[in-house]
Amino acid sequence: MDLLRRHRRASIVFVLLVAALHSTYALEDVLSEVDELHELDEHDRVLQLIDSELARTHGDSDRAQLYWRKARAILSDTDLRHGDGELSDREARNRLGDGEEAGRRAIELDDSSADAHFWTGSTIGLAGQIRGVLRALTAAGTVRDYAEAAIERNRDHKEAHYLLGVLYRELPGGIISFGDDDRAVEYGRRAIELHEREYDAGMVPYRYFDFYLDLAESLIDRGDSGDSEEADGLIGFVQRELRRLGRLNLRQQFAEERAKELEEEL
Repeated sequence: MDLLRRHRRASIVFVLLVAALHSTYALEDVLSEVDELHELDEHDRVLQLIDSELARTHGDSDRAQLYWRKARAILSDTDLRHGDGELSDREARNRLGDGEEAGRRAIELDDSSADAHFWTGSTIGLAGQIRGVLRALTAAGTVRDYAEAAIERNRDHKEAHYLLGVLYRELPGGIISFGDDDRAVEYGRRAIELHEREYDAGMVPYRYFDFYLDLAESLIDRGDSGDSEEADGLIGFVQRELRRLGRLNLRQQFAEERAKELEEEL
């Protein structure tokens, strides 16, 4: 009987281990699909997958991965739809509130997650921007803190470097806020360096043209010797890459329009 009981216990342990491994691999497959759909701006499908997976995922770290991706999807979708005029300011702010809630939930579940901090801060930043200049200034310090927290957890977090570059360019300096033209350029260059590394390794299917255009704008605003030439090179690079792509998605169309506007500023 003892031998039989030991055999049964061993069988149960084996079944539980197999189930756990299957669950891990299943989640990895879902996260991979979510990330691929994100690159294609298929955010409705992303949110459906995440909500479905959250209903059957229990580990804190696993749930955190789902929640920060939910924040990312809400922010990305809201940004596109608000920019296209589909969402009013109020509708966009309400959706970003849901994104911030998802991001904060991810941090509660796994404070070590750089992405959880970054996407939480990003939703706060976009909501402040939509509310207007004063609200954006009020939120800026909070957004910076979240971006810096992301870099503390992952020094190669390209989006956090990009966001800090934009913040340091857009905000006034002096006693009003912490704007700094040199730091804007520094962070912008680092973001592109990290992004190019991932692109060359095949980790992302598309170039993030905002990275190049925001650095170009930061260079134009700073206006040091050689900045205009570097900015012109970045704008030309984006325009050539867009022509090479042929048919453009909505985000790439926005980039094409912005490249033309920046070219006129030179």
